[in-house]
Amino acid sequence: HFDAEEVQIIEQPKSQPVRAGASVTLRCKATGYPSPVYQWLKDGMELPDGNDEELTLDHVKLEDRGKYNCIVSNRLNAEKSNTVELQVLPSPGELQ
Repeated sequence: HFDAEEVQIIEQPKSQPVRAGASVTLRCKATGYPSPVYQWLKDGMELPDGNDEELTLDHVKLEDRGKYNCIVSNRLNAEKSNTVELQVLPSPGELQ
């Protein structure tokens, strides 16, 4: 029998530039009991499929750039991760 344990973020997302067309994974890891629930946000808006400790963007587009962070919660508390800025670089074929 576990006592309930507050959510604590143990790995913060890190910012990294990514080329358009590549994929990128942001990771936010937390401990807690009951198991933490993850919600990723982009520029303050909840991402419908951002419900996991990893947020993977496949085939990144220029409009994916922005500020991302994760809110991790269980019934005891909620923690907000660092906000990371995703920079999207044009793919080499677009450099005219």
